[in-house]
Amino acid sequence: MDAFDGLSPMVQHGIVNDLQWPGLRLIQRRSIGPVLAGENVLLRAPTAGGKTEAAFFPLLSRLEVERWRGLSVLYLSPIRALVNNQAERLQRMCRWVGAEAAIWHGDTAAAARNRIRRSPPEVLLTTPESIEGMLCSRLGEPHLFFAGVQAVVIDEAHAFAAGDRGWHLRVVLERLASLAGRDIQRIGLSATVGNLPEVLDFLAGRSTRPRQFVQDETPGPTPDVRLDAVDDVDQATRLVSQLYRGEKRLVFTDSRRRCERIGEGLRAAGLRVHVTHSSLSADERRVAERAFAEEQDCVIVSTSALELGIDIGDLDRVIQLGAPSTVASFLQRMGRTGRRPGTRPGTLLITFDDAGLLKAAALLMAWRVGYVEDVRCPPAPWHILVQQALATLLQHGSRPLATWLGFVHVVAGLLHIDAADADAIAAHLLAEDWVAQSDGQVHIGPRAERDLGRRHFMELLSVFSSPPAFTLQHGMKVLGEVHEQTFWGRVWHDGSTVLSLGGRGWRVQHLDVRKRIAYVTPTGDRGSSRWVGGGAWVPAPVAAFTRQLFDDPLALDVCLTKRSRMALADVLAAHAHLAGDDLVLEKHPDGTQRLWTFAGTGINRALARRLRACLPRAVSGEDLFVEVHFAAEDAATDALLHAVERLQGGYEPEGSAGDYSDVVQEKFAECLPLAMRTAQSRRREVPAAEVGAALARSVRVVTLAEGD
Repeated sequence: MDAFDGLSPMVQHGIVNDLQWPGLRLIQRRSIGPVLAGENVLLRAPTAGGKTEAAFFPLLSRLEVERWRGLSVLYLSPIRALVNNQAERLQRMCRWVGAEAAIWHGDTAAAARNRIRRSPPEVLLTTPESIEGMLCSRLGEPHLFFAGVQAVVIDEAHAFAAGDRGWHLRVVLERLASLAGRDIQRIGLSATVGNLPEVLDFLAGRSTRPRQFVQDETPGPTPDVRLDAVDDVDQATRLVSQLYRGEKRLVFTDSRRRCERIGEGLRAAGLRVHVTHSSLSADERRVAERAFAEEQDCVIVSTSALELGIDIGDLDRVIQLGAPSTVASFLQRMGRTGRRPGTRPGTLLITFDDAGLLKAAALLMAWRVGYVEDVRCPPAPWHILVQQALATLLQHGSRPLATWLGFVHVVAGLLHIDAADADAIAAHLLAEDWVAQSDGQVHIGPRAERDLGRRHFMELLSVFSSPPAFTLQHGMKVLGEVHEQTFWGRVWHDGSTVLSLGGRGWRVQHLDVRKRIAYVTPTGDRGSSRWVGGGAWVPAPVAAFTRQLFDDPLALDVCLTKRSRMALADVLAAHAHLAGDDLVLEKHPDGTQRLWTFAGTGINRALARRLRACLPRAVSGEDLFVEVHFAAEDAATDALLHAVERLQGGYEPEGSAGDYSDVVQEKFAECLPLAMRTAQSRRREVPAAEVGAALARSVRVVTLAEGD
């Protein structure tokens, strides 16, 4: 029997007559059986490969045939923009079976939320944080609202599974299953998961349903990938302004600040430009994305905000300024193109410094051999346990002590946290007044009320921190946010300060420090704004490909422009001493020494921490090397070599275990015992054995002359 025949008559009718499809894609045919059978499934297919339909065709068939009533299917996305983008698509499919689909997230108006509470749709598009908010809301009855949930579709599953939001999602899904009183089916969607079985098991959690991953391995057309190199960001902006005129271009860059700078530069060059990133208001992002989708000869400049599966129309070209952080990110971005028949996906990468050129070349080598990063949630998510321990009290008002402790232990099991650690966290919350106890009942404590109670405990519902920001407002219109550092050391009260947001200049007329609002007016002058981010890490395998570049540059099997070929040849020649399989210790004339490990950011930062305890000196861990700063060169090399030799055997120097003062603590870490804060940072760092393995090579010392 053809897989299509397994779908309900109304879904079949919709595919043939509404969508007017001649047939189903491979991923859609393969998904029908396991989804109809109620299995937990992870679907992997290229970007725009039809994964959403692959999940919902059989789910809507079940909804029709099994007569599901009320809220039955949740669609969860890591970002609101993707929720908004999928709404019309899912609403159209739901109508085939007489069902409704609706949106609920932080931008949803109160009136719309009230309508959903009164008359729940069969399909709800939302985020895990919004689910948390609904569970904790005093305005609804979550045990009734979620009682009919049968299945959850988790879009961009890799984006969850790679961080703490994955742990939070895992717990939220179990809480939903408890409210519904059934084993909820989980269906994950991704274009770039490398370790499919592990991610599927992670999403399935305690579900006992059969598990299956389904993928489309059909090779597509060979992508058109080119690598170019220029001298700086301004030259890259000028190049983008001259390339592919008349086409629709999506430009990716690595930071909001650079996104603004490039957007302003392209607009000054006379291009039709739109800018989008996470610090723009929802309205501003929607305007930019809608306009870009409807136009042809234009450019949209974005951070990773458009990396996920948001539909912005048919693209002619993706241009990447600088190197993406991972191969998975590169695949997501390249997958925005090549969607029209007769076209192929492609990306032009433009780098503007030597480090970026090496990183881009290594990443493309990794891509060429089929490497994609595995995704795993970080260990010791103790702060997520804190968040859940407090959130359950926000949801219920108070709980018997034994019930609350039981909940803490259940959540600890889902988070792979030892019972002893869970007990220590619960005891600390009680002792430090994060949780209060009276008459055998526990409730939100005075310290949590004071530190987390703002805006109806909104900070408690999200597992990631919002940076200190000022809102930019023009008249009654909210434009977005900038980091408070934007105003540090600047004269703002006389109208001389010009900020950048949305690729435009805004002159500050008044700064309300108490309300944290900057009132602005538009200006033709170029401005500058600041945001603070963690920066992208280079994975160890990609860093290892950089070493291969020095040994065999011809292995870079992509199209290089004349500029990039010459620039890469110059970089490799200038660092020819880095070729070979050993570690290279560069001695610079100013006393700086660089140990080239080609081990990636994580290992090098862990190595730097241990070297600081051994030497001690100022040490920084970079993507490809560790840099040590000596005031004089007398015994510096001997001391460094001795430290490296000890660390090669997995040595853990005294002091390194507790020296995490430079590490940004996770949200809710302040609610943990001090020792656990440090222990969490240590467990999330690369372990000593892995650092030792990366150093398990001989060290060759190279002395550089002035000017090298």
